[in-house]
Amino acid sequence: MIEVKFIDKEGNIRSLDEILAIDSETGGLAIISHAELEAHHGHSFTVQAVDDTLADGEKVNIAFKTGGVNPKVHLVANCTTLVGGSLAIIEAPTWTQGSGTATAIINRLRVENPIQSTLLENDTVVAFTATNQVLVNVADLAGGTTLWTRYSWGERGKVEAGAERASNEFMLKPNTQYAVLFTAIGAANKAQIFLNWMEH
Repeated sequence: MIEVKFIDKEGNIRSLDEILAIDSETGGLAIISHAELEAHHGHSFTVQAVDDTLADGEKVNIAFKTGGVNPKVHLVANCTTLVGGSLAIIEAPTWTQGSGTATAIINRLRVENPIQSTLLENDTVVAFTATNQVLVNVADLAGGTTLWTRYSWGERGKVEAGAERASNEFMLKPNTQYAVLFTAIGAANKAQIFLNWMEH
């Protein structure tokens, strides 16, 4: 049997089993996903919006602007709904400055003084600023390009839209306004939008 050795960046000689984590029971490589790795490093964020009194056609939105060139925002949008609805990601829409409710962005790494998100909002000033918040339910949301729409309908109380990161992730343009919009389909409805993203 050939024993392979590696030299790490500090100049130490390492064997393969010291570099790769192998599960002793199955012999499989023990790894975590890139998304989980970003969470471990404090670059993973989440925010949500809930409305439990939606009539047919009523809407819930989360709006923000991306910062400069770096870091890139890798976004996945999901929702749950009682009766049904559609969830859309809209690029470059407009809305009334100063409208909406400023809502805190949560860093998934729960340590003291975690990294803050670079997303921007314009709740209280004319310019967009990074306050570690997004806006929920901005007024007069209009225009832009709808990049993606997912419909959710089915048995009452068991309706959801969204899926795994690999097939639903968007890498957002820098310095661009975005909105994620839920539109209710059906009366006596409820909905929750939740956004998950990495900034890398």
